[in-house]
Amino acid sequence: MSFKEHLKKNKALQQARQRYAVIKAKTQVDLMNTAIDLGLMRGHNDYTKFIIISRGRSGTNFLRGMLNSHSQIINFGEIFREFGSIGWNLQGYGADERQKSLIRTDPIKFIDNYIYRKASIKTKAIGFKIFYYHAQNPEWIPVWEYLQQLKDLHVIHLTRQNRLATYLSTCIAQETKVWSVRTGGKTTVHDSMYVKYEDCLEFFEKTEELENHANLFFKNSKKLEITYENLSANIDAEMESVQNFLGVDQQSVKPASYKQNVKPLSDGIVNYSELKEKFSGSPWFKYFEE
Repeated sequence: MSFKEHLKKNKALQQARQRYAVIKAKTQVDLMNTAIDLGLMRGHNDYTKFIIISRGRSGTNFLRGMLNSHSQIINFGEIFREFGSIGWNLQGYGADERQKSLIRTDPIKFIDNYIYRKASIKTKAIGFKIFYYHAQNPEWIPVWEYLQQLKDLHVIHLTRQNRLATYLSTCIAQETKVWSVRTGGKTTVHDSMYVKYEDCLEFFEKTEELENHANLFFKNSKKLEITYENLSANIDAEMESVQNFLGVDQQSVKPASYKQNVKPLSDGIVNYSELKEKFSGSPWFKYFEE
């Protein structure tokens, strides 16, 4: 067997193993949920219901990875990102036609039946990720009121203090189509980019508007505000606070994704000096103080 044939065989074997792992995980989840529904396995609803509210490129995958490494937490992905699909983004969970039909026609019932459903006794917190701009189509708008009025909902509001870093990360992800790095540690994946002042200003203003609206909208909910900067710099302390907030046992957690771009902003933006000068004297100038 040639070296090329050997590599091809190994790749096919790895793909088969990955498919088997996915099928095995889904089977285990389906069997457990069926056993709970039939009363063959103990289940409960007395767990913490939570959401992570944020915007893209603010560290939500970083936080989700750590939460899902905790044995008592189930944290789904962007469930309401795209109408007609379900963003489970968690091994063992897949969308069948019944679920897709229900989430389109009755998203509240979908949440009750498939997200905040009866869970195994060991589960102490279940949540999902939702961005400020998700669930905006008419059929899904009721999701927001449901969450706002949900008794004892715990809201983790994750923001990124440096909106210039958020904007650059967004531009890089849109250019490369790479939204998450799960292996290899911290890497730089893109050359320096040109950033338009007008686009940057609009992003700053819109992000502030969205963050303020979220804080006001969930003012009566139990809320924990954290920043990506504090989370990445003080993982142990921040995750201790998150675990206390969710009411789970303290466990050591680890991320499942890594930062894509580690260049200083002054190196990552071609016209950094020009932008810095244009924002001088504005509330946004603080983002240029590296």
